[in-house]
Amino acid sequence: MFKSPLFPVMLVLCLLGLADLFSPAPDQGNPGPASRQSLYAGRSILSCSPDMAYVPFDYLNTPITLKQGIGSIHFPVTVSGPTAQEFFNQGMAFLYSFEYVQAARSFYSAFREDSSSAMVSWGLSQVYASMEDSTESWNYSNRAQLLAVNATAEEKMLIALHALRITPAYDSAANAALREKTQALSDSANRAFPRSAEIWVLTGKMR
Repeated sequence: MFKSPLFPVMLVLCLLGLADLFSPAPDQGNPGPASRQSLYAGRSILSCSPDMAYVPFDYLNTPITLKQGIGSIHFPVTVSGPTAQEFFNQGMAFLYSFEYVQAARSFYSAFREDSSSAMVSWGLSQVYASMEDSTESWNYSNRAQLLAVNATAEEKMLIALHALRITPAYDSAANAALREKTQALSDSANRAFPRSAEIWVLTGKMR
């Protein structure tokens, strides 16, 4: 098997990065979720695999400006003003481009504009699910459901679909029941909102 002459160097760098990742460091007092803060505060992050590495909350919550050249999407949602809407649109554009960190920063910028928007929390839940952080995804999904009283019918359906999508199944019976419920809700959503591209995308992910 052919091996690059740089392979030993790359391996050493990767191992050094992992050593730094797991070395103890002082708590910097980051304002992120408590479940993550004590474990990761002050540590540098390095990933040697295609899997998503942990990204500290204080970076995900860093303000971001509105960007150009990332694709155009306009997804009107129930928010308090145009700035929150623009950051939400940008979050969706980054999410669909698999730029999860920048998507989170955009949704958090929308959150600072309107923390009462159910759809902003829905967007954050989707980002955390894509980053394989099930705890924070579930937290923001629950928040979205609580705030959905002022959401539109389509938004309520999107929130319900995503909540079902991230619901765990712990055994074969629960998994079968979840599949049946997912199929039924997806069919109902597509019939109720046949022109909603977002619902078709989400139900497609769930099937």
